[in-house]
Order: sequence, then structure tokens, then C-alpha cells
Amino acid sequence: MRSRTLGTLAVLVALGLVSCAQHAAAPRRLGTGRSGVRHGPPAGPADPRTTLRVHFIDVGQADAVLLEFPCAVMLVDLGAEKNKKFDGVQALRSYLEAFFDRRPDLNSTLKLLAVTHPHIDHVRGVGLLLSPNSPFKVANIITNGLELSSGGRQQKRLHAWAEAQGVPLQKISLRDVPPKLGLTSAIIDPIRCEAVDPEIRVLFSTPDLQPDDWRTAEFENVNNRSMVLRVTFGDTSLLLMADLEEKGISTLLNLMRDSPLLDADVLKVGHHGSWNATNTDLLDAVTPDLAVIMMGPSDREVAWSAWAYGHPRRDTVEMLVEAVTLSRTPAVEVPVATKAKQFELMRIGKAVYGTGWDGTVVIEAGTTGKARRVE
Repeated sequence: MRSRTLGTLAVLVALGLVSCAQHAAAPRRLGTGRSGVRHGPPAGPADPRTTLRVHFIDVGQADAVLLEFPCAVMLVDLGAEKNKKFDGVQALRSYLEAFFDRRPDLNSTLKLLAVTHPHIDHVRGVGLLLSPNSPFKVANIITNGLELSSGGRQQKRLHAWAEAQGVPLQKISLRDVPPKLGLTSAIIDPIRCEAVDPEIRVLFSTPDLQPDDWRTAEFENVNNRSMVLRVTFGDTSLLLMADLEEKGISTLLNLMRDSPLLDADVLKVGHHGSWNATNTDLLDAVTPDLAVIMMGPSDREVAWSAWAYGHPRRDTVEMLVEAVTLSRTPAVEVPVATKAKQFELMRIGKAVYGTGWDGTVVIEAGTTGKARRVE
């Protein structure tokens, strides 16, 4: 990929995945338990001093992304699908426990917790961190400051806990974000390792007041007020789009016009691959090598699921397949939605991954050279 800021990064992906056997059924995910979530993270990298790993954790129809640096770790969102068929909170807890068992040097500490917006599928796991007997520690927190919508109670609880515990907390609004530059600070970017200094920036967050070109419904839509993050590590760049929808994307593109900061190697696709959270203007700005969609499997036919919402939509996946530069080997057939509760199989030979298809997706990159997917 041609990167306007960081040069060229070639991403090689190794994957073994069984194709779908019947209409609208998700493929068997290798290395997973009955819940569809890995029993734990993969073994450590060959050279942990100069390696980044991004764990897109399979928590169902929800977001939880763990970024593992050589000297610290950050978590972006702690959502979880939870119903009679799947307990994403327990899946998240189990994954974090297994991860910290592998990295005892980190002392079960999240150097940064970033919560992009207060929807329940992004904050349901707050209790894992705030309960008195929690095995996990949090050193810094950033949020978009909102305390409303389906996860408002959890976000309000997080804010109150941080203030009571003296944990540094930064509530970020759009007015704080410098155009073309993004926002960083000692709280947003508290990680500096011996061999590499990652860079963490906020590119977008909630407008405090309704913008003139936004309708009331667009402003009241909390997805449009999501916090968008960019992380760089050596030659690798990562863009985390949260659940930002069309109006928010338009504002983000205007805010970052003529800036190289949207150009990224790895794209965390917005809003679980919904029809209204990815467009060609965004993909032209990002020029991704690789894209990851965080969603549940299509065969879990319950409310508040990927099946119920119709995620990911075929049109979105087609745009991603056209945009990403790398391939996945072998190609796979996966279920994509034509509308809510209706799926069909699509063959994908490009580097587009989904937690609902693949289980937890882990991407590894060094400070220079190639990156790859880790099984």
C-alpha cells in the first residue's frame, strides 16, 4: 500500500478456514470453543521487544480491541453480546485473563482504556474492571464524555469510578480536536516503550452542539458521536472507526481534509459492517491493506444480534473487497446480509476478516517490514 505518512507496509495473512456448508451458516472457526471464542490469545511473538499485536476479540455483536505493545496494553471498548445463547462478558473476561497470564510483566494493567461511545455493545463489560474484586487495573481512561443511550449508565459509572479512584480521565469532544492534526495528550498516549514509541491520536469525537449541517436525528444518533482513534507503530498504522455513520464520516473527512492521518494500513470497520458506516470516500482516504469487521455470527438467531441487524451488509463487504490491497489464502465463502435476518453466501479472496466468520482475529507487525495474521 502507498502510505503518505509511513511508507509501504506489506501485510501477509495466513489463514485456514472451512467454507460454509449451507446457506446462511457461518463457517467453522478453527481454534475456538463452542462459544466461538478462542480459549485464549496465541503464544507470544518471537521478538516481543519490537512487536505490536492487535487482538480483535470475538465478543459477538460488539466491540473489544486489545492493542498489545512491547511494554503496555490498551483496550478500545469493552462491549459484549449477551443472551441465552452467548455470554460475551464471560468471553471477554476469559480472554483478558488468558492474555495477562501470558504477559505477567504487565501486572494485569490496561495502560489506557478508550471507550468510543456509550452504547451497550461497547460498554457492557465495564463491571469487569470496576468491581471490587476485579483482577484488572486501569491506568488512564478516555471517553467521548456522553452519559446517555443504552450504555449511558455504564459510562456514567465509569466516569464516577475514575474520579473516585483518582484515575486520569479525559472526556474528549470534537471542539478539542485540532483539524488535520488530531488530538493527543499524556492521557490519550501514555505508552512509550524502550525500542519504539507508539503514537495514539483521537481524530474525531462528539460535537457538543448540533452542527449546522446535521439534522436533529443525526445529532441524537450516538453512533455519529463516536470517538475515532488512530494508532501508529513503526511502519504500521491502524484506524478504529467505532460506530461512526454517514454524517459523522462526512464531518471527519472535512476535519481531516488534505491530512495524511486517515491513511492507514489496517481498518477496523465501522458499526459492525452496517450499510450506513462505510463509503467509498472514506475508503479512498484510508487505502487499507486489511480490514476487520467486528460482529457476531449470522446463525445466532436472537434479538440484538448480527442476524437481527443484518451485519455485515453485502454492499459494505463488496466495497471493502474492492478497496483492500491484500488477499486472504485460501479464499472463503462467508454469510453476508442483504437485509436484516436475511443472508447469502459470498466468496471472499481479499483481506477482509470478520469475528463472526473467523473468531478472534490477531494481527502482528514489527516496527519495520511485514505484518501477518497470527493463528
